[in-house]
Parts: sequence; C-alpha cells; structure tokens
Amino acid sequence: MIVSGTIEGPSEKTFRKIEAEAENFRQALRQTFFFMGKTLKTKTRKAITSKKGKTGHVYFIKRTVKSGKNKGAAVRRRHRASAPGETHANLSGKLRDSIGWQVHGTNSLEFGYGVEPSKPAPEHASIEFEHNGQKANARPSLRNNIEGSSFETFFEKALDKLAGK
Repeated sequence: MIVSGTIEGPSEKTFRKIEAEAENFRQALRQTFFFMGKTLKTKTRKAITSKKGKTGHVYFIKRTVKSGKNKGAAVRRRHRASAPGETHANLSGKLRDSIGWQVHGTNSLEFGYGVEPSKPAPEHASIEFEHNGQKANARPSLRNNIEGSSFETFFEKALDKLAGK
C-alpha cells in the first residue's frame, strides 16, 4: 500500500527562501524528501511497536522461545491488538519491516508498505484502508504518521542546512 498526498499553498516565507536560494533549490527538494521519508519510516515503526494508545482486544498468544535458557519451550503471552482507526499493533513484525520509502528525483517521495523491492508488503497491509463489508476495519498507520508532518518544516531545514545555518 502506498499513500500519496499533495502540498497545498506554501507560505510567503517559503517562497522568499526559494528565490533567495535558487541554486540550492533542487538539492533542498531531494534532501527534504530524503529527511521526510526517513522520519516518517522511523515514526511509523515506533508507533507500530508502541503499546501506548492501543485499545483493541487482548489475546493470549502461544509462542516458542527461540533462544536462551528456555529455548524450545512454549510460552503464553498477552497481546493487545489495535482498534479501528489506531495504528497497527505489532505482532510478527512483518508489516513494520515492510515500511519503506524512495525519492524519485525532485518530483516525489514514495512512502508505504512494500515500496522497497526487497521488503514486500504482507497481506494484512491492505487493512490500512476501509474494507467494505469485511471483518477488518481500517488501521491507518501510515496516514496517522503523515498527518503530523509538515513539508515546509522539512524544506526550510534542508535550505538552512545547505546555507550552513
């Protein structure tokens, strides 16, 4: 799954910076996309592994200990799932590991599940969006973390970095 968005109405301050730093503009755009992608990936992965804010059902899961003193022993542990509208809860780590991003020139940033060819999206990544008439409701992990991110903030930091500020 890939989420895309548009940037609307850059502020006057941003336009003034663009004019003043025209030679750094293309490089700043690429750096902006790079920093945004890196930040969104880190933020989303942390939100998935965080136990805070998860209010779904509690399940008991039987797991086999993979290493250490009790290797091979079966253990039961509690797992709290996410409720509709919350970021996914981490169970196997496959969804979290499939989050990736790629910068395409100065035109776009691609961010989502399975973006990196070496990390395909698992089947349950599709519940990022509403399922009409199906059992699972949306778990908008990507959207929850994109909403709080500002392109302008990242862009201004990239221009300042290029200007040596």
